[in-house]
Amino acid sequence: MPASASSQSIQRSRFMDATAIYVAVGLLLNSAFAALMSVGLALHLDGLGASKAHIALFFVLNALGSAALNLTLGRWMIRRGSRRGGISANSAMAAAGMWGMSLAHPAGLDYLLGLTIVCSTVNYPQYISIAASGTGSASRRISTARTLCVVGYLGGLGLFSLAIKLNESVTPVRVAAVVAVLNAILAWLPRKEGLDTESDQKHTKDDADRARIALGILISSASAVLLLRSVDNLRQVYLPLYAVSNGISESKISTLIALTSVVEIPALLAIGFLADKTGSRKGLVVVALIGAVSFVPLACGGSYPWLLLAQIAYAPFTAGFQSLAIVLMGEVLPAGIKDGAIAYMVLVQVGSMFGILAPLLVPGYTSEIFFIAVLSCLAATLLLAHGARTQKSGAEMREARPIGRK
Repeated sequence: MPASASSQSIQRSRFMDATAIYVAVGLLLNSAFAALMSVGLALHLDGLGASKAHIALFFVLNALGSAALNLTLGRWMIRRGSRRGGISANSAMAAAGMWGMSLAHPAGLDYLLGLTIVCSTVNYPQYISIAASGTGSASRRISTARTLCVVGYLGGLGLFSLAIKLNESVTPVRVAAVVAVLNAILAWLPRKEGLDTESDQKHTKDDADRARIALGILISSASAVLLLRSVDNLRQVYLPLYAVSNGISESKISTLIALTSVVEIPALLAIGFLADKTGSRKGLVVVALIGAVSFVPLACGGSYPWLLLAQIAYAPFTAGFQSLAIVLMGEVLPAGIKDGAIAYMVLVQVGSMFGILAPLLVPGYTSEIFFIAVLSCLAATLLLAHGARTQKSGAEMREARPIGRK
């Protein structure tokens, strides 16, 4: 190998190592913020005396705002290739929104502050698209990234538990603002630009093949992801509120959510192995069925030990959904993971709205809310199975086509 080529290889290797560290730390901080946001905001609004409808509208507007931001700003950032400024600005906006929530303000201002907070959701697909680039199994690479997310989420829950035990000036929403500021600073640390771009990625025959995938497969896949996300968000918003209404303390609620995150780490290893053997679609079928089972103890109104058991059973679901859904959307879209990550985030936000609004049909914060989650998981299972059957039929038709005919 010529000396110049060897030198370039060494520089690229160091560059990749530095980028991997940057992405890892970014995912940790972004996930810690997500934990503080998901648990802290609902309880913060509830503590201020906000009604169920007010809290639901707050999260619906957040979901709409996040979907719009990912479709516009998120797509622009990925197409442009360089994400440093965008990630930093999104984190700074989220920090300002969180700090504003911690201050006295008119109730109507909650909605505007919420829209600034969800700027942080644009960052996740940026990090994932960088982490997923390269060779090897996409499901394994995303599972590794998801493991970092779980560790960061656990760290965020730990910060939440610490904040509620300290004095009133150190609240979870203010701690979240500090975490977002750290993420904004990280994005501006000096480093070379270029590796976090996919602009030099050549389109292959696989890309053209994906573009010809039947519309029915795309619709069934997207609908299944939407339903599974609605389940995830239903739990995220309503489980803490359900627990509080049944006299469970905030520290115990944090333990419930942390338990799921701890079990997620080994579950991710099993999910990655399963996806490599069966594919992302069949893996998600298994994951959806596990999700349905995990909600049964909640739907039946079990005591705190049953809630703990439900959270343990829930871990493979949330681990599998949040890793395999991105892979699945990358498989059914022409540009692969790059567009799959954006599509996933948009579906996440639309699904979030369903997960927030559907429980409004149930009075108060009762166990009947979680029957909606069971039915949604079962419906997603049917959609995924239908997509697999349609995909298999299409493959058999192509194989049966006579040689020379197009």
